[in-house]
Amino acid sequence: EEEGRWCPGAAARGWLHVSLQRLDEALRRLGSRLIIRRGPVLSTLRELLVESGAKEVTWNRRYEPLAARLEQEMRRRLREENAARAESFHETLLFEPWEICNRAGQPFRVFTPFWKSCLSRHPPAPPDGAPQALHAPQRWPRSLSIEDLDLSPRSAWTSGLGVDLEAGRDRRRRGLGAVPA
Repeated sequence: EEEGRWCPGAAARGWLHVSLQRLDEALRRLGSRLIIRRGPVLSTLRELLVESGAKEVTWNRRYEPLAARLEQEMRRRLREENAARAESFHETLLFEPWEICNRAGQPFRVFTPFWKSCLSRHPPAPPDGAPQALHAPQRWPRSLSIEDLDLSPRSAWTSGLGVDLEAGRDRRRRGLGAVPA
């Protein structure tokens, strides 16, 4: 609701459903689990921080103007309240959008000069390795189930289309193409 009237389509919802399942499976193998909540982001995070005893909140940065403003406000408020260390990171891009600019300091409008600028930079550092285990809280906070989010398609609209809803980190590692963030 905080992001306005954005409603993902059936394919995006189906992909998200599978991605969340894969994430929960991966977390459970490490001794943790996915906690799912609905509600205003800041107050929901505050509740979860209290319930879990977490001291840090991290997330993958989003770049849509409204989402970016909401994230900046959340980071500011959590820091002001000393509720938790709050940091965002870029995960889906090799370079931040503001790092690749033309000589006038503006975003490129033509791909070839943009690409040449990217190639002229040092490549980003490789990602840190995945953790081997995660510390579980003494008591698990309440959580919705993935099914409660009602993301899976209600009909078999993908049958016969060859649609690949494989998702998650393992797909990226195998180099099977871009996946939504």
